[in-house]
Amino acid sequence: MTQEQTQESDEVLVAAARSGDRRAFTLLMQRYRPLAFAYASATLHHKEEAEDAVQEAFLKAFQALPKIRANATWGKWLLQILRNHCTDILRRRKSKPMLPLLESLPDTAESPEWEALSKERKERLRSAISGLAEKYQTPLLMHYASGLTYKEIALVLELPESTVTGRIAGGLRIVREKFKREGLL
Repeated sequence: MTQEQTQESDEVLVAAARSGDRRAFTLLMQRYRPLAFAYASATLHHKEEAEDAVQEAFLKAFQALPKIRANATWGKWLLQILRNHCTDILRRRKSKPMLPLLESLPDTAESPEWEALSKERKERLRSAISGLAEKYQTPLLMHYASGLTYKEIALVLELPESTVTGRIAGGLRIVREKFKREGLL
């Protein structure tokens, strides 16, 4: 890919991919994979399952390229496919025991916030986060474990950025209160 091709808008790349340009689709995958993986990881709580879900979403998107509406936004369309796929996985999983969140989070060694915590505190924090309602848990994990910005999370979850900010703040407040009750703060 040339520098010029990597600067192309999503709309131009989608049009090229619809015309059979596989490199254009590859570039779209590279652009959206971090967002997609962050959402799948936060939703499914299992790294390998999240990777599979993202791959499957891209495959479905590729197969459905001829059906995408001309005025559709590629990112929103792809992420809707991924959300639907993750929902299907969770429905099928209901009868199966879930892996503990502690063991299935993506590697967070890159994040200074996580790196600074001791192993025991990390386990307690992860346990506290796993006890949160999904509306708090998903944005928290997408931000702190995957490093997404509030704006990126808002795009993926199709929420206003202010709602994402509120949910992250609310989730942190709940965790902080839990730690205070347990004498950890």
